[in-house]
Amino acid sequence: MSDRIKPQEEWSVAEFREWQRRGGRLSSPVTPPPVLAAPRSAVEEEEELHNQIIAHCRRSDWLYFHGSMAHKTKRVAGEPDFQLLLPGGRFLLVECKSKTGELSPAQKLVKDHAARLGHTVHEVRSFEEFLKLTQLRPVTGAEKGEG
Repeated sequence: MSDRIKPQEEWSVAEFREWQRRGGRLSSPVTPPPVLAAPRSAVEEEEELHNQIIAHCRRSDWLYFHGSMAHKTKRVAGEPDFQLLLPGGRFLLVECKSKTGELSPAQKLVKDHAARLGHTVHEVRSFEEFLKLTQLRPVTGAEKGEG
């Protein structure tokens, strides 16, 4: 890396992995997820989907964390667009993408790390996909073999 410190969102995969070697937490290489076809209802502009999700969360009185799309924020590179606290103790990590949008290298690394910790970063391309995701029944501890 050069003497200039780049914001994390501008790091290449190699720069991000070097940072991890010096003190980061990921230790295994990332395997890119399979490319799935976008649903017919996928949005053209990601911002449209963000606005739909925010409006739904407000109507539903759900607690959500989301960074502004209007300007750079102090969020972590690769952090999912939404962290949602839903009724019944449910927690969702949601990454929004347009019909043709792809995960950045940092987003792929975060998604992989979350998976190794037992969490799923859900990629949604339409409001319908988001609604379906929020209606899924959570897996109980007994079903996971914890009790």
